[in-house]
Amino acid sequence: MSDQSSMIVGIGLCVIGIGGSAICSGLETGFYSINRIRLRLRAGDGNRRAELIHAELQQHDRLLTTLLIWNNVFNYLGSLGLTAILFGFGFSEAWVIALQALVLTPMLLIFAESIPKELFRVRADDLPFRLIHIVVVLRWICLPVLWVVLGFARWVAQLVGAGTAPGGDRRNRIASLLKEGVSHGAISRLQASLIDDAMDLARTPVGDLGVPFARLACVVEGAPHEQVQRAARSTGHEPVVFLDRVGRVASLVDPLDIGLGELPMDEPLRLEASLGSREALAEMAARGVRSAVLVRSVRDVGIVTTRHIVGPLLRSTRQPDRTARE
Repeated sequence: MSDQSSMIVGIGLCVIGIGGSAICSGLETGFYSINRIRLRLRAGDGNRRAELIHAELQQHDRLLTTLLIWNNVFNYLGSLGLTAILFGFGFSEAWVIALQALVLTPMLLIFAESIPKELFRVRADDLPFRLIHIVVVLRWICLPVLWVVLGFARWVAQLVGAGTAPGGDRRNRIASLLKEGVSHGAISRLQASLIDDAMDLARTPVGDLGVPFARLACVVEGAPHEQVQRAARSTGHEPVVFLDRVGRVASLVDPLDIGLGELPMDEPLRLEASLGSREALAEMAARGVRSAVLVRSVRDVGIVTTRHIVGPLLRSTRQPDRTARE
C-alpha cells in the first residue's frame, strides 16, 4: 500500500474512531438523562423509537456493556488511524508512541468524551431517539461478545454477593415523576420534598426513630405516687415506663393520664427494632396504641411512639416554601 493510501486509510480510521467513540460516550449519558416519564408516554402512544429505548433501558446492564464494548473498539480504531498517519509522515516508533500520548489522549478526552456527553445530556430527549437504531444494530453485531462479558459479570456479582437494592428502580421512577411535576408547577418543591421524605421514612427501621431507656423516665410497678408524679413531670411528652420486678417493661403510660390520676397498666405492644417504620405504624394502628416497646434480640431496648415516626414529616411541612413565595 502506498504512503498516500496509508494516509487516507489512517485519516478515515481516525475519523471513524473519534466519531464512534463520541457517539458511544454521548449515548451513555443521553440514555440515562432521558426523562423517563415522557419516554413512557411516547412509548404508550406507539412511538417506535421510544419503545426501543424503553426496552433497552429495561436491560441497562446490556445497554451499558454494548456502549462500552464499542467505545473501546472505536478508541482502538482511532489509535490505529493516528499510528498510520504518523508513520506516513516518517516518524519513528518512539515518536509515534509519544505523539499518541500527546495528541490522541487529549483529542479523545475533549472531542470523544466531554463535548458529546454534555451535548447528549442537554438534548437527551432528542439525540438518543435519532440514534437508537444504530445502538440496536451495534448490539446485534457484538452479541456473542456481549453474552460472554455479561455472563462473566453476573458470575462475579453472584460470587461477591453484589446486587441491586430492592425498590431502587421504582424509587427512581417516582423521583423522575416528582421532578417532572415540580418543573411544570403541578406540585410545589415542599410537596415533592415531603413525598421524598415519606419514601425515605418507609425504608427506615423503626429502631432508628425510637428513644432508648436511658433517656426515659422509668419507675418500678408499685412505686409511691409521688415518685410516679415526678417521673411524669420529668419525661416531657414521652410515656412513663413502668418496669416489673425483673426489669422488663410492664406498661407505657402517658404523662397526661398520670396527671389525671389514671394508671392504665395494659401489656404494651412490642416491635422488633429492625421492623420498617411503615409496618410499625400499621401494627400500632391495628392495636389502637400510640406507643410500643422496641425489642432487639428478645431484649427491651427502648420505646417508639407515633410522634417519633411521623415527626420528621411534620417538621418538613413547617419549612417555608421559598419557591412558592419567589
